[in-house]
Amino acid sequence: MGSKIEGKIRDKGYTGSSSTVRHYVSAWKKRFKNNTGEPEEGKKIFHIKRKDIFKTLFKPLPDVKNIDQDKFQYFCKQYPFFTTILDLIKSFRSIFEQKTPELLSEWMTNVRNTKIQELISFTNGIERDYEAVKNAVCLPYSNGLAEGSVNKIKVIKRVMYGRCSFETLRNKTIRLEKMRKIN
Repeated sequence: MGSKIEGKIRDKGYTGSSSTVRHYVSAWKKRFKNNTGEPEEGKKIFHIKRKDIFKTLFKPLPDVKNIDQDKFQYFCKQYPFFTTILDLIKSFRSIFEQKTPELLSEWMTNVRNTKIQELISFTNGIERDYEAVKNAVCLPYSNGLAEGSVNKIKVIKRVMYGRCSFETLRNKTIRLEKMRKIN
């Protein structure tokens, strides 16, 4: 869109830089994004941030601060595929909460029927390691503690990148462990 506008104004004699046009078009898009003019009488125009929509995938709707029930229903009416995604995520979560691995293959079939490529890719990963996922559903074991410790050590390592030796990393990790900053 910006290049078309730039082409038209250059035809009319504009000699300024392309970046000025890009900045103007960017600001214009932000001002008028999702605004189709004046709302119809009795209707409100509202904006929902993408991050708030993503929060509804992981939290109950009342826990999401910037979205109320009416806005959410309107959004779901505008984008019906989101309702499908939300239902699939809730049912996947319930498989783990109820510890019912028998429902896993049924859930994977439902995902494949949606034709949502990202979820199908996820189910392909589950299928490649089906036994491990099935065990994760029904067994109480978790490697979360070990993964958390490894992640924290990696954070320390990234912060120290290029400045210290392995010995310094080791000493810092041990010191943080003694202070109970790790685990």
